[in-house]
Amino acid sequence: MVNTTGTILQRPVISEKANRLSETGTYAFFVSERANKIMVGRAVEARFGVDVLHVRMVCTPYKKVRRGRFTGRKGGYKKAFVTIRPGQKIELA
Repeated sequence: MVNTTGTILQRPVISEKANRLSETGTYAFFVSERANKIMVGRAVEARFGVDVLHVRMVCTPYKKVRRGRFTGRKGGYKKAFVTIRPGQKIELA
């Protein structure tokens, strides 16, 4: 399956927890719903030129919401926590 890094890595996670984790060498990204750990690791290595040690994934499901009598869905997402080799750094901004 051939995929470009732009479709696998959607955007970095900007939050207090992600900022704390980046100080220890772990970076968080929103990724495609169809991406797996191997694809994410290769995409980060290709895009940022770092060595990936391991990848953890979190999948958040869709949630049902109600607005009066109308029902809908709030989008789910998939996050990847990527740990890189000590001494290396990713510039996200």
